[in-house]
Amino acid sequence: MSYRLRCRLLPLLLFCGLWQQGNAGAYSPAPEIEPINIALSGPVAIRDAELSGLTWCGEQLVLLPQYPHVFNRAERSLFGLSKTEILAYLDALAAGGEPEPLSPQKIAVQGMAQLESLPGYDGLEAMVCRADSAYLAVELDRPGGSEATVLVAARWRQDHWQIERLSEPLASPSGVGNMANEALLWLGDQLLSIHELNRPRGDAGQAQATLLNIDDFQVRTPVAMPDVPYRITDASEPDSEGRFWVINYLYSGDRVMHVAQDPIWQRWGRSASQGVEENVERLLELQWQNGQVSFSGRAPINLKLTAAAGRNWEGVARLEQRGLLLVTDKFPQTLLAFIPFE
Repeated sequence: MSYRLRCRLLPLLLFCGLWQQGNAGAYSPAPEIEPINIALSGPVAIRDAELSGLTWCGEQLVLLPQYPHVFNRAERSLFGLSKTEILAYLDALAAGGEPEPLSPQKIAVQGMAQLESLPGYDGLEAMVCRADSAYLAVELDRPGGSEATVLVAARWRQDHWQIERLSEPLASPSGVGNMANEALLWLGDQLLSIHELNRPRGDAGQAQATLLNIDDFQVRTPVAMPDVPYRITDASEPDSEGRFWVINYLYSGDRVMHVAQDPIWQRWGRSASQGVEENVERLLELQWQNGQVSFSGRAPINLKLTAAAGRNWEGVARLEQRGLLLVTDKFPQTLLAFIPFE
């Protein structure tokens, strides 16, 4: 329930206003940045594309739709943009130009039927690539409302991705419906799988991710995670020091996500627009080191909020040393954006 709904009764207006002002004043101020929009055209630009991830496959940025069958019932496709055209678009913007919208090209996927036939299949949530191999995370909404994640290995076959093998389901650490493992990272020859709701509920203990052996998906090692509230919806590829960025997002209506104190705001401060609205849109840099994940020590990137409903950022990828690329799902619409580091 949103702040506005909670405060709709006249006798509570004063109380709610004071409550919000008190929380807004409890943290020091922090800077924020407004995302730079990259206009898109073609099928992927429609709201129902419902993109759920970004990843680099070589020099191609893959835009991952949660439900590839939306575009064509007879075939399944992902979408791609070349790094060259993305850089050219941003350079044209920086020079004061008005570049034409980018049109992502279809990338065929074969073998999706075995994923779509899984009990509780609820779409693709993440993807990572290395050479001619790719791994995807599939969300399952199982009977009784429990969630699980299936990891999928695929290989590039001349002109398409071919689904080859599936893991046994990874049970949801949180047990919250509609919450699966939405972030994947390559760490050497292993995969790190991060759950969407990473902070433990109540006295559930230490937040954890899962490290998996890619050969058979059977060796599963719990990995300690820092205390990150709200949702983690995707992760960028790690750099040479093991540092990577995650999307940290809160929609005001997600009551199960709210926390009494935000440890990120306590340490780094809260930006102006996120002190007014209850939505949170930010990027956190984490680091893989000594067999665990921790905060890198770099300040978060707070995104300037532009609408009360917020933007559900679902994909993040590095763009060389320039910054980060972000993509939303269908809320409020399909958006591809650039966040410069400088």
